[in-house]
Amino acid sequence: MDTNVIDVGAFPYNSDSPFFEVFMRDRKIIIPSSVIYELKRKLQIGKEKDKVIKALSRLQEYKSLNFIKLEISGILSEEAATNELLVQLTIREKKDEEKSSRFVRQIKEAKSDVRDTMILLEAIRSSGVLFTNDKNLRKLATLLGVPTISYNSLLDDVNHIIRKMSKNKSEKINKNKIIKLVKEYALRTRGERYRDEDIALVLGYLMLQNRKIQELLK
Repeated sequence: MDTNVIDVGAFPYNSDSPFFEVFMRDRKIIIPSSVIYELKRKLQIGKEKDKVIKALSRLQEYKSLNFIKLEISGILSEEAATNELLVQLTIREKKDEEKSSRFVRQIKEAKSDVRDTMILLEAIRSSGVLFTNDKNLRKLATLLGVPTISYNSLLDDVNHIIRKMSKNKSEKINKNKIIKLVKEYALRTRGERYRDEDIALVLGYLMLQNRKIQELLK
């Protein structure tokens, strides 16, 4: 798991999710050491803290229920620690604002490259599937022969509500009702707030891909 998917809004938060059933249930979930380091930083950021805590708590819940095996793997590299130290020292100096800002950006990019490389190497060593929402990292992994998956919570939520409504034959299904239920479901399960237009776009996409959904919404 990459850092960007250990977030209450970025990975399947319900064990009955089709994504969870296919990609996570009964599998070994590995969190690399470099991701642990980054999560430590996220816990110091107010807007990130709650999402990370809820996501990690849910992973522990899945582990206790024997839905998944959870493992921390790898050793934090000296390069990662050195890059972080350079960033902090440069920020404190700030003698030349323009040069300092540029240098900090370059160091942060280098640090990100080191972290991504460590995550990818961990996936290679464990013959695993890389779970990340980083498009560039997924592209590199694919070129190196490492299978990848990503997760779209909105798409999963819309599918979940449509499946639930389709089971109730007496319930009328329409676009506005689906939008309302998806918003309520996301807010209740993850504290996520979707825009009506984003849900409508996903519905339009699903209708193009699935004739059964077209029939349900007629």
